[in-house]
Amino acid sequence: MKTKQESSKETVRFTRQQLLASQRYAAVRDTLCALLKEGESYTLGEVDRNIEAFRKRRIG
Repeated sequence: MKTKQESSKETVRFTRQQLLASQRYAAVRDTLCALLKEGESYTLGEVDRNIEAFRKRRIG
């Protein structure tokens, strides 16, 4: 069961530019540039899931 704090984190949405400027995602900034679309907003959970799916993707 999610706590109230976890639920509120899921509902806050950020733009692509806000996420690219954040310290939290500094190490994967290039990945975010490829994954996130301009003009859309994302929750932190959505971004984390997209990054994880990208990392697990099979190449070749």
